[in-house]
Amino acid sequence: MTTSNGFESPRESVAAAAACSSQLREAAERARKDPSKDIGLTTEELQERKRCAAEPHRFVSKSTSRPFEVKSSSRAQQIMTKGVVERQVTARQKEVLRKVSSLRKLQVGLFFVGVGFAYWVGVEFLLPHYAAVQERNRILRLRYEMAQRKREEHLRVQGSSQ
Repeated sequence: MTTSNGFESPRESVAAAAACSSQLREAAERARKDPSKDIGLTTEELQERKRCAAEPHRFVSKSTSRPFEVKSSSRAQQIMTKGVVERQVTARQKEVLRKVSSLRKLQVGLFFVGVGFAYWVGVEFLLPHYAAVQERNRILRLRYEMAQRKREEHLRVQGSSQ
């Protein structure tokens, strides 16, 4: 008998959850070992930045001539992220431009489809309807003119007989 979550027993669901979490842990570990794919740097450049960020910075104060060795986490972070933001911005801009150009092509294509549809509706439905209405109006006008002539003739005949 299966439970409401689709597993035969609670042990199976626990085992599936454990397998899923271990896969996620392995993926996070791979990303931690080689973050160069995520930030867009080569592995060599990443190692060089790590080395440069780990070594202390020699700082000479204005008031004393004695150098101090400073290990700053913010300086290390600056070294590690230098240029990464610009690379990510340019990559995003390229992706946005690519998507915008494809959307523009889609927009132009839909415009032409709309124009074609409007032309088809006009030719197939509106133009024949317009022609039928014009023909009906012409026939009604002719009938009206004939009725007017008959009425005038009838009035003339009645007027001459009196």
